[in-house]
Amino acid sequence: MRVLVTGGAGFIGSALVKALVEHGDEVWVLDNFFRGKKSLVPGGVLIYEGDICRFDDVEAATRGVDEVIHLAYINGTKLFYEKPGMVLRVATEGILNLLDACVVNGVRRMMLMSSSEVCRAHVDGMDEAVPLVIPDPFNPRYSYSAGKIISEMMAIHSGLFKWLTIVRPFNIYGPDMSEGHVIPDFRKKLGDAIASYGFKNPIPFEILGNGDETRSFCYIDDFIEGLMLVRKYGAHMQIYNIGTPEEVSIRELARKMGNILGYDLAITDKNELREGSIKRRKPDISKLQKIGYIPTVSLDDGLRRVLCQ
Repeated sequence: MRVLVTGGAGFIGSALVKALVEHGDEVWVLDNFFRGKKSLVPGGVLIYEGDICRFDDVEAATRGVDEVIHLAYINGTKLFYEKPGMVLRVATEGILNLLDACVVNGVRRMMLMSSSEVCRAHVDGMDEAVPLVIPDPFNPRYSYSAGKIISEMMAIHSGLFKWLTIVRPFNIYGPDMSEGHVIPDFRKKLGDAIASYGFKNPIPFEILGNGDETRSFCYIDDFIEGLMLVRKYGAHMQIYNIGTPEEVSIRELARKMGNILGYDLAITDKNELREGSIKRRKPDISKLQKIGYIPTVSLDDGLRRVLCQ
């Protein structure tokens, strides 16, 4: 099958491209390399260097394609606050251009990469039926989640596809992940602290919030395994959470990362979060488990792979 991956040079996109190639698919990539890297794309993959916001680029990349997996988006928390208009523009123009290109080129299979960020209801064990909420339209933080909600709604109600699935990743991480997310940011911060303080123990380490905020981190290999299961067994017009139920506080995450490198951390906190930051995120993955998903990489093991590569 010939598959187009938009945003296929990014952290998640490139990992997906590798899995599709190993599966035997012919893979094409559309990316403008705003955050993605050509070096992450495996050899033999056709790359269209283009912009998801330009219809001509999207239409050209979808010619002769059997399936589209749509990841192209603006990510990185800092950008949500500083450039919300750009985030929303890429989200809305991107999905519009892709849907129109699918009409022109007769593409009838699509997987849409959404996000756990659409789940702002702060419920315990968020399943796929959680209400999609924008708590405050004036908060630029929600530009990302609003764009994902719009993308989900437009894909669902387009009536274009014989097979459409939506996946919602929950805090995916891995060695190739760029900064702008908690684990790569902590990795850099630890490196800087070690360089400054040498072998001194404990090392001063400041975190945002009070450290009790929690996340459920999912290693990239487990995520890709879940995504490929959805691609193989996922039902038309269904949404699937992909993540792990292993929940950890941000304070404990910092401690784990320090311990792996052989350092104790003297953790202090600012006891403040940017407005709109969620205090707890833990997915319900029972729907995905029913089609065979079993995450196998523990947080400790995954952090070692990130820190000791």
